[in-house]
Amino acid sequence: LIQLDAALHGLATLRRLELQANELTHLPPSALELAQLELLDVQSNALTGLAPAELRALGGETQGTPTTPTAPGPRRLRVCLAKNPLLCDCGARALLTLLYKTPRQVPDARSLRCAAPQALQGVSLLALNESTLTCELEASYVFFGIVLALIGVVFLMVLYLNRRGIKRWTRNLREACRDQMEGYHYRYEQDADPRRSGTASSSGTL
Repeated sequence: LIQLDAALHGLATLRRLELQANELTHLPPSALELAQLELLDVQSNALTGLAPAELRALGGETQGTPTTPTAPGPRRLRVCLAKNPLLCDCGARALLTLLYKTPRQVPDARSLRCAAPQALQGVSLLALNESTLTCELEASYVFFGIVLALIGVVFLMVLYLNRRGIKRWTRNLREACRDQMEGYHYRYEQDADPRRSGTASSSGTL
C-alpha cells in the first residue's frame, strides 16, 4: 500500500484506477487526493469498511463530523466496493449513510454484502439500518442496563413485600438509639450534678 501510494503521486490527470484483488485493507490516500479521478475500483480486496478519513475524502459524513472535502469536487469520485468482507457493525453506519445520500458514488452498492458478524453474514448492506448496525460494546451496555433494571425491580419488590418487617426493624432501631441517647444524657447529668462533686470532694477531705 505504501508503494502504491507513492506511485500515485503526480498522476494529476488520472481518471480511472482499477485495484481489484490486491488484498488492500485501506484505500490509497493519494488516490483520494487526485482531483480528476472519477472511478476507483477496489473490488475483491480485504476492505472491512471505510475509515472516517476515507469517508470525508468522498464527501460523506462521519458520526458528529461535518463534511470536509479534501480535494476539488470530491463527490465526482465513484468507488466500487463489491466482494469485500464488510464488517457490518456500528462502524459501518457512516458508510450506510453515504450509500443512502449519494448512491451514485458507489455504483455497485446493491452488491455489497456483510461478511461479519455471523448473524448478518451474506445480508445486503442496503437492507440494514443504523439501529441494526451495533457493536459488541454497545450490546454489552444494553445488556448491562437490562440486568441493572431487573435487579432494581427485584429490590423494590423485596422492599414492598417486607415493608412491615422493615418498619418494625426501623422502629426498634429508633427506640434502641433513643434509649442509648437517654443513657448518655443521664450519665452526663449525673456527672454534671454539683452535689455529687461536693460529696466527692468531702470524702476526699476525710
